[in-house]
Amino acid sequence: MQAVSAQPFDDAPPASLSDPTSLPDPTSLPDPTSLPDPAALSLVLAALVQPAWLTSSQGAVRHANPALLTFTGRPLPVGPEITHWLRWVHHEDRAAVAAAWRRARVAKLAFEARCRLRHHRDGHRWVLLQAKPPRGEGELAGQLFTATDIDDQVRQQREHLEQTALRDGMLDVSVDCIKIIDTAGRLVHLNRAGCEALGVAPDSGFGMRWLDLLPPEIRGRGQRALNRARAGINARFAGKSEIPGQRPSTGTTSSRR
Repeated sequence: MQAVSAQPFDDAPPASLSDPTSLPDPTSLPDPTSLPDPAALSLVLAALVQPAWLTSSQGAVRHANPALLTFTGRPLPVGPEITHWLRWVHHEDRAAVAAAWRRARVAKLAFEARCRLRHHRDGHRWVLLQAKPPRGEGELAGQLFTATDIDDQVRQQREHLEQTALRDGMLDVSVDCIKIIDTAGRLVHLNRAGCEALGVAPDSGFGMRWLDLLPPEIRGRGQRALNRARAGINARFAGKSEIPGQRPSTGTTSSRR
């Protein structure tokens, strides 16, 4: 399928999009692909709060609900300028989304993808695209698509990953063995020096109990320090870490919440 570049938005600002936090289940509504009456079809699509559209077997948009037109900020072309729904997908996501959609169509499976969809104000926003399996044969094999706005969640996840990468990079500069543990006492992160000292692979995912890295005679001190840290009190104790079959490493351990 030939990729089509994004078109500029209309100058007129559309009405604001309805709050998508409480969405009706599309499966509870009649299947629009089985409704020959255009009026009935429009009513079904309009009942959906999230953007929704119905396509032909080749992906050309035949019907769209008001939420979609508000989201994109553009009227739906008619006649020879019928829009293919992939034109709304960000150009960096379009190839992967198109390939996944085609595989689902061939297998007659439901389609789902996370991608950036054209938005009237923000350029593009992350959405969860979902489509029922195609019904019918040939030109009658249309599909119902819905797009749920997940932009805030995706941006928060990316910001968290960026902050985590920045934190890990700063910790790796230190020659000290630095461990980050959760309130349950499990290892969340270990810097490069710590991985080398304890023989832990940086890509291990961690998750082991921190106290298990301490010899039995030190674990009581470690548990008390952990309890103090849980209470918001800085704690420090002299101890050592060990891995079976290797020499223990000694030092002073500080715990803080």
